[in-house]
Amino acid sequence: MSSLTNWLELLRVLLAFGALFAGAPVLAVRVGRRRDRAWHEELAPSFLRAILFAQISVTILGQWRLCLPGMMTFVYLAWLLVLAFFPFRRSGAFSWSPLRGGFLGWLERMERGAHRNWFRRLASRLGSLRFSPMATLFCLLIAGVLFERAQFPVHNYRFLEQRTYARALSLQTLLSGQPWEPDGSVAFLAPVAFLSGLDGATVVRLSGPVLWVVLVLAAGFCALRYSGSLPVAYLASGLAASWPLATATALPVETGAPEIAAIFWLLAVAALRDQWHFALGSAGIAVFADRSFGLPVIGMLLCVFASLLGWKLAQRLPRFVQPLLLTAGATAFALALASGMARQAPDGPLQYEAAARAVNTIAREFRRNEWLIVSPGHEVPALIGRGWHAELSEFVTAYSPAQVSQPGFKFPYEVKNIFLFVEKRPLAHASLAPSGVTSQSEYFYGTRSGRESLEFQAAALAAACVKSQPNASIYYEDADFLVYHIVQ
Repeated sequence: MSSLTNWLELLRVLLAFGALFAGAPVLAVRVGRRRDRAWHEELAPSFLRAILFAQISVTILGQWRLCLPGMMTFVYLAWLLVLAFFPFRRSGAFSWSPLRGGFLGWLERMERGAHRNWFRRLASRLGSLRFSPMATLFCLLIAGVLFERAQFPVHNYRFLEQRTYARALSLQTLLSGQPWEPDGSVAFLAPVAFLSGLDGATVVRLSGPVLWVVLVLAAGFCALRYSGSLPVAYLASGLAASWPLATATALPVETGAPEIAAIFWLLAVAALRDQWHFALGSAGIAVFADRSFGLPVIGMLLCVFASLLGWKLAQRLPRFVQPLLLTAGATAFALALASGMARQAPDGPLQYEAAARAVNTIAREFRRNEWLIVSPGHEVPALIGRGWHAELSEFVTAYSPAQVSQPGFKFPYEVKNIFLFVEKRPLAHASLAPSGVTSQSEYFYGTRSGRESLEFQAAALAAACVKSQPNASIYYEDADFLVYHIVQ
């Protein structure tokens, strides 16, 4: 049942992302002033406008600790109105006539009852759609990429990299109205979290597949801009989708700041031909998301270049060979995606899957801010704003088994429920300290022996609590991990 819930949450993230950064901006532009281009030609410019607006507005509101659902909704709707009825002529002179004319035209259409035929017209247009074989291949590729990238985040609550934990913590801090350090890799996800109704850690986890699909589409769009050929765009997207599967290790690759920056570097390169202002804006978004020009950017650009070069060479071959090459490429992409779906990541490396699931279960079962979790800091992104957290290394140095065994002992936490996380088998690769851990705890996270010592002391404290306190019990246990529940 949890997998079905996660698939539905992924759908909520996908719909919120599409509505905020594609559907609403394109509709605003077409309703307000521009109908001289097809709607799909407005997608890339509208997407860049919406992302740039989200980055700037969320960063400003986040610094003022005002990035809240009501304020963000007001700002976003105001931006859509300005986008639709911009009261300036191209000459630069201020004029209310476009706004007035657009508003009066909208009222006139409503009086005629034109809105009653909207759904009928939409249904007729959808029914008249005809997909060419090339477009069908493209749609199948995008669906395969989304499904392959979603396998791990849908079936697992933990993250695989320290930087992803940091991004989840950053977004959840922003959504909670707490002091926030600007982070361009999560700022634009705040409206997605508000519209989807999900917490920051869940949005970061489930937005990974969506952002990877956008990256694949950006590679295809860049190739299309320089070739004008849909097969070339398909090859570029297929190479972009297969590149991480060919270069990754046994663990799936998470979508992080370098991959987000690669999206906008690709769009910047695509816009260089005739829209330099969009190219500058896209490059600015990329730098704000990740200041390093990393391997994902280089890899995606190489995929675009390889598709352009490969198709140029294919055009020199006999015409009947080209469909064969395209079929071979589609088969190779499908096999690569299928191999990615079959990969299984072992538990860890920074957090047990049971620990990540326990946090979500506790947050659902107990009231907000009436519980506290004692654990390493990797659980913080999933509980901030929902409950309290105490660092395990500080907890074991502050209390001893003899102290907690005293009659009438009570932990100095103003909560009713305390959950102590203990790893029965300490994680072998947990050598990186969680964010926010003080230097005095470096020993516990810097060495394998330190981690084992930390978990041994935690287990001793938990055993003393269960033995001396009548309201202490085991909340969850498996072969590697257990949770103690102490009711005060």
